Amino acid sequence: LQRNNKAMFGEGLIATLGTTHRRQHKLLNPVISTSNMRELLPTLQLLAHKPTSILMDKLLDDGSHKEIDILPLLSRSALDGVCQGVLGYPSNTLDSVDHDEYTEALWMIRYMMRIIAPSPGCKIIHPVL
Repeated sequence: LQRNNKAMFGEGLIATLGTTHRRQHKLLNPVISTSNMRELLPTLQLLAHKPTSILMDKLLDDGSHKEIDILPLLSRSALDGVCQGVLGYPSNTLDSVDHDEYTEALWMIRYMMRIIAPSPGCKIIHPVL
């Protein structure tokens, strides 16, 4: 796993361990402070309404039960939250009916990393968004 992360992200926080990881994490502490999280809250609350309304639209009006795959919805919600809240880029992946190119590119990087540097016991599964 560490080898895959290092190949994908370089020597960043995600791929490092030990002293290097602690040093990098310490540098990020001001960014993930309580005051910064408070500033992100309104943005994330607005984004939280989108998946809620999408789920409500998928529910049946007659009260009967229906199985709904929420993994793609959660993946896109997380991507929207990170893009908008952290990067300031409105990816709006939840607004697109079809697959979003950026989301698909991120999934393909993950898929390609499994081919290039597979983890022991890792099965290659193509994700469905």
